[in-house]
Amino acid sequence: MAEVWDWAIGYLLVFAALQLAVYIYYRRQTDSGPSRAVPEGDGIGFEERAASAPATRRREPTGDSRHCPHCGTPNELDPTFRYCRYCAGDLSGT
Repeated sequence: MAEVWDWAIGYLLVFAALQLAVYIYYRRQTDSGPSRAVPEGDGIGFEERAASAPATRRREPTGDSRHCPHCGTPNELDPTFRYCRYCAGDLSGT
């Protein structure tokens, strides 16, 4: 029975060492410079983007569309679409 515990403890120690090595590897990757996985933003927030939406997107809704409350873009009236196709704002309130 002691042999089983030896194997289990050995496995846990090796697993912990591998996890630590992976953590250190990724930690060094993020400390060495800007991450390539997440692009830097342009400093413009959601509200600014919605306010500066092109005027061509802000037209009156037809019978088969509805306005996005954030940017004014007409979207299809299909209930399966929950988010605006232009700004990804929530359409559930409209």
